[in-house]
Amino acid sequence: DAANLLFVPIFNVDGHERFGPNHRVNQRGPAEMGFRTTAQNLNLNRDYVKVDAPEMVALLELFGRWQPTVYVDLHTTDGAKFEHDVAVMVAPLGPRPDGLERTAHALSDALQARVAASRAFTGLLLGVDAVALLVGGLGVANTMVISVLERRGEIGLRRALGATRANICTQFLGEALLLSGLGGVAGVVIGMAATAGYAMTQRWPVTVPGVVVLGAFGATAVIGTLAGSYPAVRAARLAPTEALQAD
Repeated sequence: DAANLLFVPIFNVDGHERFGPNHRVNQRGPAEMGFRTTAQNLNLNRDYVKVDAPEMVALLELFGRWQPTVYVDLHTTDGAKFEHDVAVMVAPLGPRPDGLERTAHALSDALQARVAASRAFTGLLLGVDAVALLVGGLGVANTMVISVLERRGEIGLRRALGATRANICTQFLGEALLLSGLGGVAGVVIGMAATAGYAMTQRWPVTVPGVVVLGAFGATAVIGTLAGSYPAVRAARLAPTEALQAD
């Protein structure tokens, strides 16, 4: 058994040689890194349809000549550590008497099954997250409704002293946001700890994107606003005399 290994050390020579410290300001290290586009301002990492680029023409010619069964693409231009992406051709372009067609089909089926399982698992996690957000929102709404019922005397007293309906509504809506925000902080801390623990067991680098943290706080703010709107409006609509009599 024999295999030919073909290496293309640098695909985007222009971007590789164009080093600078400000090319990826939202990326942690290294101090300097390459650029994504070529001298023709073509992003070969995104614009795969631009077959008129000299780099792509040469790569396609290489593919046609060697007809590779397995193609491994390592993204290292920007200096970050990315897990490699593996693309497997379904079958060689031409007839092969050495059985590589069966090997390609087997590799392709295995990768497709792995991708399908990964997507299903991702969908399951998203469903669980959606249910957790719904339950959390219901919990915040229930807590605030009970708070309004138990604090009707306070609401009536504040209204009698000159507080407007907008003041009462703002107060209870702020309390709902604070409650959901504290839950969001706890969730982010627990999630980061679980992610770090699992990554360490797998000997992976621990990375928590900032956009995920911001998204979590944004979701809690939206849930808190929606869950606290009804209790806040209900509290603002209480008449001062009725609220004081209820107390």
